[in-house]
Amino acid sequence: MTYEVTPIRIAEAIPYGEKNAIGRAELARKIGVTDREMRQRIAEARAEGEMILCRADGGYFRSDDLAQIAVQYRREKARMKSLYRAMKPMRDLLKRAGRDV
Repeated sequence: MTYEVTPIRIAEAIPYGEKNAIGRAELARKIGVTDREMRQRIAEARAEGEMILCRADGGYFRSDDLAQIAVQYRREKARMKSLYRAMKPMRDLLKRAGRDV
């Protein structure tokens, strides 16, 4: 079975429940897109409000469980903080060089 590549269809291809999680590579094959496109489609579906979560060891699943959503939220927030810390020296250098940041 193949699916149309839209955020809604992507969400429909992702199973409910952590125990049913599907790996991104398998999901990409199922949908018929590259891994990079799959990441983009998942991000788009999330931006549209789909609760697509991922296990720490990989695998995507949908959930309406607030505890699982809270775990995902904290994980994403930590990732953002880590990215900001990595970017800060670059930003500081660019500012000292008079570049807009």
